[in-house]
Amino acid sequence: MRAISFILAGWITKFRFWLKNKNKDSIIKKLQPIHALMIIAAGIVAALVTTLILNGLNIIFADTLFMQDYVSVASGYNINEYNIWYALLIMVIIDPLIEELICRVIIGGIIDVIFGIRLFTIISSSMIFSILHEGIVQRVYALIFGVVLSILYYYGPDILKQCKKKKFKDIYMELSNYNNKNLLRNYLFHMGFNLIGVITALISVL
Repeated sequence: MRAISFILAGWITKFRFWLKNKNKDSIIKKLQPIHALMIIAAGIVAALVTTLILNGLNIIFADTLFMQDYVSVASGYNINEYNIWYALLIMVIIDPLIEELICRVIIGGIIDVIFGIRLFTIISSSMIFSILHEGIVQRVYALIFGVVLSILYYYGPDILKQCKKKKFKDIYMELSNYNNKNLLRNYLFHMGFNLIGVITALISVL
């Protein structure tokens, strides 16, 4: 019982320390316009590739339960020419911000401080991100892109230079202790990805 109390006390202390120092390290940093555009473009490309793959799977496995589930969820967004601006505001601007704040900043931040294992933080927060989506297909690609979004949140381009010519152990420690968090990177990628989703849904009903 004492051991459990000691562990809980340690976790609570770490959590309080994280809350106390959270404001000192801003999670929103400036990006050069070219870098911002590249991230949005990467999100758009990722969405286009995902859409092509899903359309191919829908042709091959149209009669399967998981693809029928995907189609029903996708058609349930009710996006049309009358609510396009509302859909763009909610699904492209607001939803990505809320999801990234919850999954990456809040949940991921707590897990990262408590356990101190960055790989575990990325995977577990991505799994939670996946659960927030509907249907098997959406949850699968949400898990994959949850990992991508987490990597974008924690790691800037300069991490490649820091890990260059280092041993695996040193690289692992470097990645675990790296704290160049920037919410703009994963948010912009998420925006680009959702933008294609809205456009695709709109095209399908026109």
